[in-house]
Amino acid sequence: MTAAHVDERHAVLRREVVGALRREEGVDGLPQALLDPLVETIRTAVTGCLQVMEHPDDYDPDEWAALFRARRGALPEGLHRERAARAYRVGARVAWEIAVVHARRLGVPADRVARGAEVVFAYLGAMADSGPPPVSRALARVRLVGLLLQDPPPGRPQLAEVAGEAEWPLPGTVRVVALRHRPGRDPRLFADLGPDVLLDLDGPEPCVIAPAGRLDPDAVANALPGWRAALGPATPVGTIRSALEVATRALDLVEKGRIPDAPVVDCDEHLLSLALFTDDFLIDTLADRQLAPLEPLRNYQRVRLLATLDQWFATRGRVVDMAEHLGVHQQTIRYRVNRLTELFGDQLADPRKRFDLELAVRAKVRHERAS
Repeated sequence: MTAAHVDERHAVLRREVVGALRREEGVDGLPQALLDPLVETIRTAVTGCLQVMEHPDDYDPDEWAALFRARRGALPEGLHRERAARAYRVGARVAWEIAVVHARRLGVPADRVARGAEVVFAYLGAMADSGPPPVSRALARVRLVGLLLQDPPPGRPQLAEVAGEAEWPLPGTVRVVALRHRPGRDPRLFADLGPDVLLDLDGPEPCVIAPAGRLDPDAVANALPGWRAALGPATPVGTIRSALEVATRALDLVEKGRIPDAPVVDCDEHLLSLALFTDDFLIDTLADRQLAPLEPLRNYQRVRLLATLDQWFATRGRVVDMAEHLGVHQQTIRYRVNRLTELFGDQLADPRKRFDLELAVRAKVRHERAS
């Protein structure tokens, strides 16, 4: 289980926390008497995040707030108190970053990852001297992304409250971009996309969310050179999860060669493919069955006739255009079309059978291009 997994790795987790803190300005060099309780508090926060991710219905905010208030009460008086309080606030971000890494490693669903952030907010609230918790905009945006991706999402009042903390006016319609590492590229390289854009590269489902009309695909491609990206359809805030699933499916189809790659794949341009290419087994079965007349031929003959058939569908049989696309003489095209007519017969003449054949050809050609 998640919490047990972390407890078994107590020593390893402690080293992770210490290493992360040493990289933080103003925290490195804390006296050991301050560092030890800070490390233990962060470890507790990480464990708590993962417990809530595993059992979200068991989360009791009052219990966690009381625990962290007790830890805050142990802070020293005098010269070191302000420095320690600052270190504990930094610790909230450290705890969340480590918790997300563990959650991704364990395959925790995105909606449960978002619930884990509640522990960090309890931590921040307990560390505040007075008033509301000192929520950073960055952490609030992480929490907001998690809430937006829940299925179903919270009500608009709760979303609006968190959106206010994140300094992100809640729009009526949004676009979401699914992200996936590009092989051989550095995913750590990214540029700021501006305050209108929510960017989550560390969560279990990396993505970009922005108000519809304010997301520039070219800017996304330039800002995230280490990531493959697919832009989902415009959608109301309440159905962002569905749009993200469509965009993620587009990335799957790009990798399988079903739809062409691009700096940012726009799902609006591939809605038919996204609707049809949902089951690899069925698509492969359809392709094998529809393209069976090519099977007895030699490999080079199959390749040429398949390419010709693909262009026959693409140009609606215009010989001049087919010859230009394939780089062969028009008479060669006529010969190949006659051969295809002999092989496929009424599969080319019957509109319903022709649709199945076109789908099979499209899937086969794009798969071979990807291979």
